[in-house]
Amino acid sequence: MNLFLTLMSKMFSKVKFNSHIKKSLAILITSLLLFNSSVYILLYVSSLHFVKKYIIKALDNNEYDKEIILLTISKKDIAEGKVSFQWIHSREFRFNGNMYDIKKNLSDEDSLRVYCYFDEKENLLEQLFHQFAKSENDKTKQKQNNINLFSFIGLFLNNNDISLTKPSGTKIIFLRVSCQQQFNKEVPTPPPQIFLA
Repeated sequence: MNLFLTLMSKMFSKVKFNSHIKKSLAILITSLLLFNSSVYILLYVSSLHFVKKYIIKALDNNEYDKEIILLTISKKDIAEGKVSFQWIHSREFRFNGNMYDIKKNLSDEDSLRVYCYFDEKENLLEQLFHQFAKSENDKTKQKQNNINLFSFIGLFLNNNDISLTKPSGTKIIFLRVSCQQQFNKEVPTPPPQIFLA
């Protein structure tokens, strides 16, 4: 480890930094290489924060009014454990494993009645993170982690194309790619027996 830090310090010797900054930079790069999962955790937390702020702002601006649903849940069913329900905060809850953002709360003493938005971006983000955590914990299979760091980028794209203009005037266009396609690599059901004959 000390040898690696020395090599990293020599790499940055041509750059005009003092020795403390060089060693700090070498330690940072080393830790990023050694602790790859910390990058995923940092990316997950920042992505989750961005998605939550974006959805709440969009709900306040009535951008998702066509996708708002009325969800009614009996408080008795929650108390008896018939349904899985957990408050995240006053404007967000988890119901049967899925995240919902509240537009309007019409609850009474017997039931929770909320106009809410099914937060598919946050659900996808949590699915990605749980898939990563599962692959990290699975030490017996010794297989490479197949989750791509760039899978999270699709969560930040809107339905509109994003275009950047070079100084020469040439446009570079990035199209929105569905993230769902990247994670359904396995066949969900076996092939029909008719075709196997």
